[in-house]
Amino acid sequence: MELPVNPFKRALAEGHVQINLGVGWRMLMRPRLWPALASTGCCSTANTRRTRYPPILGQRQAVAPYASHSIVRVAWNDTVLIKQILDIGAQTVLLPRVQDAQAARRAVAAIRYPPRGVRGGQ
Repeated sequence: MELPVNPFKRALAEGHVQINLGVGWRMLMRPRLWPALASTGCCSTANTRRTRYPPILGQRQAVAPYASHSIVRVAWNDTVLIKQILDIGAQTVLLPRVQDAQAARRAVAAIRYPPRGVRGGQ
């Protein structure tokens, strides 16, 4: 099975500048505007601190047909939060406060399945 290409990572690897609409400004936007913004090709960031409005899944669905790419910022480097975001199909997750090797190992374990990680496990 081929994994879907992550356009954000591919563009970075190819040296293309990525323009992000940002967490604060983006959170104020109405969902009906997401497709128009997504059609510009900008990256968009959703933040898990405010999961009721706008809903992250709804944002991802709204921008899916466009060249834009969703980046989801979890509220904390938390295994459960990371798993939930990956379960709704996010390919790019922004993790705050990863300041040492132990925090980085915890984050990587949350995105990988056993035996290399804890995703899908208890």
